[in-house]
Amino acid sequence: DRDLDPAVLAGAVCPLSPSLEISLLYRYYSKDYIAAHAGAYCRSNVNNEHGASASVRWTPVRSTAFSAYAEYTHFPFARFGVREPSDAFRVGADCAWTLSEAHSLYFKLSGSYDGGRQVRQLRLRTEYDCSIQACGLELSTRLEGCWSSGSTGILVYQQAGCSAASGCLRFSARLTLFAVEDWDSRIYSYEGDVPGAFSVPAYYGKGAGLYVLVTYRPVRWLSMSLKCHAVKYTDRARDALGVRFQLTVPF
Repeated sequence: DRDLDPAVLAGAVCPLSPSLEISLLYRYYSKDYIAAHAGAYCRSNVNNEHGASASVRWTPVRSTAFSAYAEYTHFPFARFGVREPSDAFRVGADCAWTLSEAHSLYFKLSGSYDGGRQVRQLRLRTEYDCSIQACGLELSTRLEGCWSSGSTGILVYQQAGCSAASGCLRFSARLTLFAVEDWDSRIYSYEGDVPGAFSVPAYYGKGAGLYVLVTYRPVRWLSMSLKCHAVKYTDRARDALGVRFQLTVPF
């Protein structure tokens, strides 16, 4: 960075055969390294950590892909919530299966251990996607569970999206149900949003969430996006409601 605090990324990808590939990555970010807009691979913040990861990807047939990874991270100095040097481990495996042009399945199993916080996590995720191109309809169903040091969490959502044949109108909606015992077993779920916005809420507690996103582009030089979202909790009095509107005029 501008104060000469170092950071290093070194990696390699090696195709062992047309269907098998392995990759290795080493990273080092010094304690005082600051990069305000960095998007580098990291465990938490882009500083005070170094570690290594390895992954393998196998595609025995065109419709099926398996992958697995393992990662070790060392934090040489104190970090948020941890007052001394610590280590963390993470492993995972997933499978993507294309049943046909319109249907696909995805499975993922992962586990992690944070030595500084003494937190162990096990996550399981399965997802089914359906795309009907003739009418521009897309459906997605996800079920995800988390076990974290004795607490559990489960989340399920159903999402539907539709696009006009002309491409000027896009609509999507998602209903999410969740029952998560505490913050350690929280479940993150990426949501669609207006262009340029990034939305990955952390679900915990018990309740239901709903969002609707509409994008309309009547002419090439004008685009309008509207998102409305609400979360209703059954285990607390505080709910959430939000509206976001964006008007884009390219020039």
